[in-house]
Amino acid sequence: MGIIAVASALALASVPLAAHAADTPPDRIIAGGNTGFSDIRGLALDPGGTIYESDRSSIRIFAPGADGDATPMRVIAGPATTISALEQIAVDSTGLIYVTDTNVGGVLVFAATAMGDVAPIRTIAGAATGLISVSGIALDSAGNIYVSDVYSKSIKVFAAGASGDVAPIRTIAGATTGLDSPWGLEVDSDGELYVVNYNSLAVTVYGPAANGDAAPIRTISGASTDMDLPYDVAIDSIGDLLVANYNSSTINVYAAGADGDVAPYRNIQGGSTQVNGPFPIALDVADNLYVGNWDNKSITVYASPIAITGVTPSSGTAGAEVTITGRGFTGATTVTFGGVAASSVTVLNSTTIVARAPEGPSGTVDVVVSDGGDAATATAAFTYAPVLAETGTDAASVGLLALTLIGFGLVLFVTKRRGRTPGERQATLIR
Repeated sequence: MGIIAVASALALASVPLAAHAADTPPDRIIAGGNTGFSDIRGLALDPGGTIYESDRSSIRIFAPGADGDATPMRVIAGPATTISALEQIAVDSTGLIYVTDTNVGGVLVFAATAMGDVAPIRTIAGAATGLISVSGIALDSAGNIYVSDVYSKSIKVFAAGASGDVAPIRTIAGATTGLDSPWGLEVDSDGELYVVNYNSLAVTVYGPAANGDAAPIRTISGASTDMDLPYDVAIDSIGDLLVANYNSSTINVYAAGADGDVAPYRNIQGGSTQVNGPFPIALDVADNLYVGNWDNKSITVYASPIAITGVTPSSGTAGAEVTITGRGFTGATTVTFGGVAASSVTVLNSTTIVARAPEGPSGTVDVVVSDGGDAATATAAFTYAPVLAETGTDAASVGLLALTLIGFGLVLFVTKRRGRTPGERQATLIR
């Protein structure tokens, strides 16, 4: 009979291995005359996977899963829209469409069902807004609107539902902020704001309440980062930071919480990727990456790499049922514990696997999930507990010692028997 004698908290370090690193082709390419792409400036996706693209003079909306020379489901363009020089785009939880327009000098908001030559339902522009040369746009979970202004080196935050010539509720600006030609923006699930600064080749990160001349809480910059005219950022579900580099036609991926002069742990780069002058990037709810390529008028799509975010329980014996959580598990074929294949693997969905710990390993081991081409490692994620054998008692035993295993309500008697080798012990489990 097995006894779990060790239970420790999981210090999980999940490292997706080189998925789409180096020179891997995209899973889909949206390109061709029917798309109408001419000057791709912004990308966004709604929870259902609908794709929103902003060109300089139009908004194009594509069906989820669009591929090849796809025709957009809807196009928003024409004099009534007041669109003249669009930059980035965002979509809120109700489907409202937000775009920055440099000639308007502010933000245009269109209805969720907008199509054709229709007027925006709201415009945020005017002297009180403080906006001069708008570029990036992002929304937080409360619907607040974040706008980057290149020339004033500032981020303006407007209340949800803001309209007209209104003042921002917060402005991040000043020498301490480190803002320098801010462009793409992203707000993560904790409310932290990520800003890519193309002139200083840096990403600056601000706390949820940042205001005024606030210092960033983190700054990713330096030679090791390999940033090369970065224009946009995205944050995936495990907190990794993705940065699009226009000059080098690369997408860099930095580990969650990256700070300072750190190297990306993964890159999408090379001719086979068909990344060509990436300008905007966006992620869907499954962390699939969409890249708007300005130079070749295309959107390339890359499947989410496998990642592990949890292993439960973190200890047990061979045969223990272990639940592994993460992402990208749909095509998973193998789970290993300390290099030994699990005795059974059941993929419940893209985020959950149930596996049985195999015989063989001992101590604390890595757990690895693989789909045959991509893999993720949860370092030191599972500990094999020692197993104590159950034997009979002996009336002639002496030197009786009782030990209580705390947490299991069991009493273990260890006895030294006459006639045995000195120091030899026999364990008896009493339930």
